[in-house]
Amino acid sequence: MYQKSKGLEERPSYPVHLVKLPSTSKLLKHGRIAGSVKSQNHAVSSWLPAQYTGYCQAVAEYIRYLLGVTDVQPTWPPSPTTAEISHLPEHPDDAITNDKTVFNSNIFSPATQRWVRGRAQDIAKMARNPNMRQTRRKSDRKRTLFEYRKSTIKQHLGEHALLYLPNVDCCSDTEDDEDGNVIVVDSLWREERYREFLHTVDKLSIHYAKETQGARSAAQRLDSRRQPSTRVDERAAVAPNLPKQCYREEFYSNLRQTERYLITVEGGSESLESLLAKARALSK
Repeated sequence: MYQKSKGLEERPSYPVHLVKLPSTSKLLKHGRIAGSVKSQNHAVSSWLPAQYTGYCQAVAEYIRYLLGVTDVQPTWPPSPTTAEISHLPEHPDDAITNDKTVFNSNIFSPATQRWVRGRAQDIAKMARNPNMRQTRRKSDRKRTLFEYRKSTIKQHLGEHALLYLPNVDCCSDTEDDEDGNVIVVDSLWREERYREFLHTVDKLSIHYAKETQGARSAAQRLDSRRQPSTRVDERAAVAPNLPKQCYREEFYSNLRQTERYLITVEGGSESLESLLAKARALSK
């Protein structure tokens, strides 16, 4: 995001007038945007599309293609049928190759630079920690699952039901087996009814994803590809701020009184059993 020449100060390569930050922001240091990758990305987040949007994913795939990177294999949609092709307007080749309107936006260059900057940081981290990619993938999957569930609960069960999903550690990890299958790694602390509630929310997410995005797109989602657990992680992070009924009794009874007080909260306006019944009905 920054360009630096010998003897010159660092200066932003994106349109500065688009960056709007309060004067008290910690991202501003000595009148300039902070130099860390996280800070720079945050500075442009209000006007640059999120990195997971289709536009930015297309930019990333295009850069990989130019660099000859083939380890990321996207799933391409099926080829159009003859009938679909017949409905396309006819344009001469020159009209297509001379169309430069896509490059007139101020978005393409910053999006490209953000991607390159992130990959450069990944390379530096990999040099220090060879297991960084595996750790990050596990963390990203957990975050993705959390966002899916959070969105579904809020939309279909009501915002009050988010009491049962206070943070990302409510979600279990995901790992790949030798055959490339995506397997759930269950958490020791979760009570069976609470685990069932979360998995029912997954079914509800997939159900509505099929209706709104199509079966093909829904099948590619992480929550759709996860297979039943084959092992339990006894050292999985314990999510705090949940009602007592969400914790397995054997786990909860072994906690000190202070620990019990710190991790639990009072039940909400609707019980877990009631929300589970609603999720089951909606996912059918």
